[in-house]
Amino acid sequence: MPKKQIKFPDLPLPQPSGSQILARERSKATFDSDELARYIHGDEYLDRQDRLLKILESEPLFNKSDVYYQGRDEKFRASMAKAKRMIQVDTFPLRGFRLPAYSK
Repeated sequence: MPKKQIKFPDLPLPQPSGSQILARERSKATFDSDELARYIHGDEYLDRQDRLLKILESEPLFNKSDVYYQGRDEKFRASMAKAKRMIQVDTFPLRGFRLPAYSK
């Protein structure tokens, strides 16, 4: 059965957004928030997070726009495909864990 998306009326987004609030609060700080993050987490962790974010933003597999229209089986298969991809790019915390061969 083909997916049928529900069209919602154009509703205004709440303002300010969470990222705008966060940017405003960070600008008020008397210290560099990036420097604090490096101190707390370390460069290796933050580099890994940046690499992961680039993958999540660029690969269609991680697009969540149709998640509300997926059935339970589709969601499960999509989750397994995402976990497999995370292992492939070596950013998944379960190093050495092997998934069975599965293609979507």
